[in-house]
Amino acid sequence: KVSIRGAVLRRVNSWVLEGIKSADACLCDSLSTMSAVVDHYPEVAPRVRCQRLGVDERFFAVDVEMRARGRDLLRVPQQAELILHVGSCVPRKNLPALIDAFGALAADRARWQLVQVGGCFTRHQRRQIEQLGLAGRIRQEHHVADEDLPSVYAAADVVAVPSLFEGFGLPVLEAFAAGTPVVASRNAA
Repeated sequence: KVSIRGAVLRRVNSWVLEGIKSADACLCDSLSTMSAVVDHYPEVAPRVRCQRLGVDERFFAVDVEMRARGRDLLRVPQQAELILHVGSCVPRKNLPALIDAFGALAADRARWQLVQVGGCFTRHQRRQIEQLGLAGRIRQEHHVADEDLPSVYAAADVVAVPSLFEGFGLPVLEAFAAGTPVVASRNAA
């Protein structure tokens, strides 16, 4: 029996392969992504190139006012200690590990909060948050306007990127540009 999701993924992958095979060049945003493309589609290796992403200059211009503005946007008290996660909540982002780690940290530190920006917790992740008694300390902002992202990064005390796999890891670069420390998993990107 073929699942609908599996059938859709196979069709999307066939479109990707058709596009890559017919393209004059295939640009990848990291060596990690380039390696994955070549592993999956070795016949296109001669046409694959790496073109790394950059960070908008606005991220380098953060200041105290931007930090306060970001805290207001995220509804986080100025005196709270904030862990930020930016991205989706798909399995490769490893949110269950972040939630567990936050639970261990939060047990000793009442001022810590975790805000996830840009995703939507899965049913399993919401249940995990409830079971750990963290519902009042972990929140989501499903959408933050691009022009507000520098303030959001400036608002954080640390950005967490526990991903199991990343193609590039732009949130790491954006956090660094904003002067915010990052805790990240060890993966190629």
